[in-house]
Amino acid sequence: SNSDSSVLPEKVTCEMSSTEGELVQRFMFDPSGTTELILKDVFGSIELESCEDSTGTSKDCLTELTYNYTFTNVGTNNMDVTVAQRERNGDILDLLPLVPDTDLSPGESTSVTETETIDLCIEQVFNTTVTGEANPPSGIPCLDSDVYVFDIKVTCDVDL
Repeated sequence: SNSDSSVLPEKVTCEMSSTEGELVQRFMFDPSGTTELILKDVFGSIELESCEDSTGTSKDCLTELTYNYTFTNVGTNNMDVTVAQRERNGDILDLLPLVPDTDLSPGESTSVTETETIDLCIEQVFNTTVTGEANPPSGIPCLDSDVYVFDIKVTCDVDL
């Protein structure tokens, strides 16, 4: 028995029970710091999602990422934005209802913001294509798109 509550025992045992009180799972780990735990480690039905290191700094796999899409009329005519669309890894989002001003004068811009929660502990690639189309009062519509690609490399090692 250890009277100092700030010192962890040599081994920690976690037990999960059903609502009826039956033992479903038991696992043990070594909190001494000699064993490395990595966020997203799975122990049966338990997955390590977040923790704090010895300095109290929180480590969390989930984080919010904010995208800002700006549409600019670089021409010499007024333009009416008719298409504003984002495609990411096969998922298509119509941004047009979110565009605050679809009637753009030459040199004028309008922006849309999208926030997404991403998991930094899963290696993944984010391939985003943003497409805009605008029509002048008369003439040929203008179409443009941009592609943004970034990937997540898992670096969330936490020594406890």
